Amino acid sequence: MPAQTAQVGQAFYQEFDTAPALRRQLLDGTGTPLDLTGASVTIDIAHTSYDYYYSPMRRIVEDGACIVEGGTEGWVQWEPGVGELSPPGNYRYRFTITYGGGTQQTVPANTSEALTITTRVGGPGGA
Repeated sequence: MPAQTAQVGQAFYQEFDTAPALRRQLLDGTGTPLDLTGASVTIDIAHTSYDYYYSPMRRIVEDGACIVEGGTEGWVQWEPGVGELSPPGNYRYRFTITYGGGTQQTVPANTSEALTITTRVGGPGGA
């Protein structure tokens, strides 16, 4: 399994993994780190759907709490819980920032990032 990087890109996990944490730096449209001081951040992970209007994406993680690291540089991490990374397949994820005043921002706003969950060697199994 490739190691997770801080750069935006595809994340890879094996089914039922609980590590490593998915760590990303949240940036604005110009590439400047967002100031997350006093903000909370959540993640949504959903099945990839190519037929959005007829088959909305089903979430496997909804409003998963993220850890905000050193607010002014925009770093966050999400730690997968037991059983959250299942079933195997292709997924998309986004972060939602809730600032101290209650305003919200979705990152990335115009797309989502790829996450792949692979099947365990030898086939499906429990955690």
